[in-house]
Amino acid sequence: MKRDYPQDKFLLIILFLLGILFFVNLFERIQKDFFISNYDWEKIKEIGKTQEISITDYSYNFIILKGIGKELNPNYTYRLDNSNQQFFFRFVYQEPMGENYRLKNLQWINKIPDSLPDTSTLTPVYLSLKQQGKYSAYTLGDDCIFFNDGKYFRKFLAEDKKLIFMGNSLDVFGFPMVAKINYTLEDLVNISDTIRPADFYFVYMSPDCKKYNLKKQNILLNKLKNTLKKKTTYDIFFITLPETQQKNPNCIKKFNNTLRSLSSEKIIIIDTNDILDLDNEENFLSNKKYISKQALKKIIKEINKKIK
Repeated sequence: MKRDYPQDKFLLIILFLLGILFFVNLFERIQKDFFISNYDWEKIKEIGKTQEISITDYSYNFIILKGIGKELNPNYTYRLDNSNQQFFFRFVYQEPMGENYRLKNLQWINKIPDSLPDTSTLTPVYLSLKQQGKYSAYTLGDDCIFFNDGKYFRKFLAEDKKLIFMGNSLDVFGFPMVAKINYTLEDLVNISDTIRPADFYFVYMSPDCKKYNLKKQNILLNKLKNTLKKKTTYDIFFITLPETQQKNPNCIKKFNNTLRSLSSEKIIIIDTNDILDLDNEENFLSNKKYISKQALKKIIKEINKKIK
């Protein structure tokens, strides 16, 4: 009679889980390598002076540099050269730390270094994305659409190869956008006349509850809607904010209700509160102000259903 040993089953389960982990990591690596091919490496060019810098510390999403002399431009890509290796990165913002600068929300373009020497050379370069798509699109808003996991907003939308993005600044992957940290509705309305005609517009941002009352926000939203409606070929997407526990939950709810009231011809409301489980912590980052990468995927999936 054959005996069934519990430890054998346990070993098989461990091997099975390790196998799943291996293939998940392999799939993520293949995805990243595939995305790297979207950059126009043949036309890369230096656009500023090379300088010697010291690297105090770094990780997958930040680097601390000494010796750069002045703030770097977050719209540029930067190349680190050392020991016959080159590493390219982009970042969202920087903060001074005495003689150092900490570059945060950083994205390594080609690969994350296993190690870096204490000194290296830093060069700003022009490295463009080869966008593929048949529709032009603007993404408009504040840090909701480029900060933390919001950085994936355009990258996920671009995966179906339907959209070519336009804008006056670049996110950490190099996609054009119209967005800044702490951008307000009034800021968007003030520049809306300069925004070019496009097939689609996507608006996702937080309300400024201290600066604008509900009536003023309503006026600004309708101004933005009417201006963009004259420019769009197809649709304008307004995305609501999750009504989670934030500093001003009532303000968020009222802002969302105003967004919902905009629904009309050519205006599509993407309601995150219908899409996401607000009680599931995996849908949010620790402070619940920003949604997670997996939550963003769900929202983008709903948007893609609306893009014909």
